[in-house]
Amino acid sequence: AAVVELVFNSDLVADENNSELGTQTVPVYRGEVEFIRLEDWQKELRLLVEECSTQEKQVYARTPDADRQPDAAAAWQKIDQVYGKGCMERNCLRSSDSVYLDLANNRRVRQLLTATVPGQSYNSIIVRSGEVDPMSEEAKELLRGHSQRKSKTKSKLKRLAQDFRRRLIHMFTAAATVTVPRHGR
Repeated sequence: AAVVELVFNSDLVADENNSELGTQTVPVYRGEVEFIRLEDWQKELRLLVEECSTQEKQVYARTPDADRQPDAAAAWQKIDQVYGKGCMERNCLRSSDSVYLDLANNRRVRQLLTATVPGQSYNSIIVRSGEVDPMSEEAKELLRGHSQRKSKTKSKLKRLAQDFRRRLIHMFTAAATVTVPRHGR
């Protein structure tokens, strides 16, 4: 997942003539996270697992050294980021094909990367933090430049930004907390 675009929340500047937002609150921070397509991830995953494997198609016995094997170390780390810390260590010396199949069929990752909107080829998740009435004085204060805002508003925005960041981290941590079976060596 990657931040694709960061745009101004235009709903904060609704006017009295906009009946759609008249009584609704809008998020102060709103982000849409777009995920890679499942098929594209599975192709990349195949390459990542191969990068972490010997010529005999067995996952390395230990974490690759970043100085001596930078590509393998980066691949190992990326898999651990998606499937949870220690994932690759639990799969040391296993067949590359078996590891790939286990990871490619992981229920949580498949669910996260499978499009949920008909006609859309990727999945996305909306993340929100804070709420404000778009026609309120508070909304107008939020729209002022940083140097023109009251210190109370600056503090609130900082808290909301931290909350937004925590929500993103929690969402990805929850999505990446996957169970990969530990196999005997």
